[in-house]
Amino acid sequence: MMEYNFSNKLQEKIDFLNQKKTAIKLGSIHFSSKLLLAPLASITDVPYRLLMQDLGSGGSVTELISCHGINYNNEKTLKMLQINKAEKNVGIQLFGENPDDMARASVFCEKLGPHFIDINVGCPVKKVVGKGAGAALLKDLALLQKIIVAVKKNISIPLTLKIRTGWSKNEIVAQDIADMAYNEKIEFICLHGRSKDQLYSGYANWDYIELVARNAKLPVVGNGDLHSARFVREKMQTSSCPAFMLGRGPLRNPFLFLQSYAPDTPDHQILFTPLDHLEVIHKLYSNMLKFYEKDRILEIQLKKHALWITAGFPGASGLRKKLFTLKGHADVHDYLVEYFQLLEDNISKHINHDLPFLSGGHG
Repeated sequence: MMEYNFSNKLQEKIDFLNQKKTAIKLGSIHFSSKLLLAPLASITDVPYRLLMQDLGSGGSVTELISCHGINYNNEKTLKMLQINKAEKNVGIQLFGENPDDMARASVFCEKLGPHFIDINVGCPVKKVVGKGAGAALLKDLALLQKIIVAVKKNISIPLTLKIRTGWSKNEIVAQDIADMAYNEKIEFICLHGRSKDQLYSGYANWDYIELVARNAKLPVVGNGDLHSARFVREKMQTSSCPAFMLGRGPLRNPFLFLQSYAPDTPDHQILFTPLDHLEVIHKLYSNMLKFYEKDRILEIQLKKHALWITAGFPGASGLRKKLFTLKGHADVHDYLVEYFQLLEDNISKHINHDLPFLSGGHG
């Protein structure tokens, strides 16, 4: 495939909105803006992180990666650890339940050149929690502290945590973790405003996020339900959190970072057309071609992102049915070109953010 570049018209929009963002320092870690890309399992790989960096993300975190997979030199796990030389401000997120194993994996990861290591203390999925990792650490703060100490002792780059409010509504521990993190010289924590039991149902508890952010002695990055530019702008203007992580929102609106930087006034609203979305898919496809060696995996990834990016456009349900009949990533890409070229420029997306989306858990 030929090298792909954004059209001048789209690039002008991107450049204009990127100028609106401001750099931030969280602990000792520098980011190009206060809006960061959250880790999502099987999603935040190199192709997607590079795309979001182009589209305004101030930094990113890899999908959660098993310390045991690293220590056993698992081929699939090592692929997940890759960092592209063009990436800026990227952290590697690890999960595990054994301090020594987490420390050993962190030493390996540091050599790959991330800006920081992040420990997952929030993944609610059964295969992670069942092993005592992820959200299971919310019930064992003594073990979490041992893991933090072991990792800190063996690496020289910054360490961060991504956590949830607690195990359940009756077992809220985020403030305790924030206090521990400060004492152990963690750079910042990212707090997702749901308990483990909630998974991704209901709504993130931003009142509690605010409470922890006001009381904590280290930066608290807010995370949860940041799906619309208006809501993100509101939080940037009013929240005690110095920064925010956007996870599921940019999947259906790839321009969410950029739109969030513009003031919420008619004079500053920029319309991203269907063809702009097509260019984003084309760019992502180009990134995937350079990263994925197996055609089948590339096809699955392209279909997955295409379903999300086309959500809210006319005929998206029909497109969904058609995509599942196509074989081969090239045919998928060509069909997407046909679909978007039939849409009129003034058509915009309509997404109901109150309906469940990816509620099964992605880290």
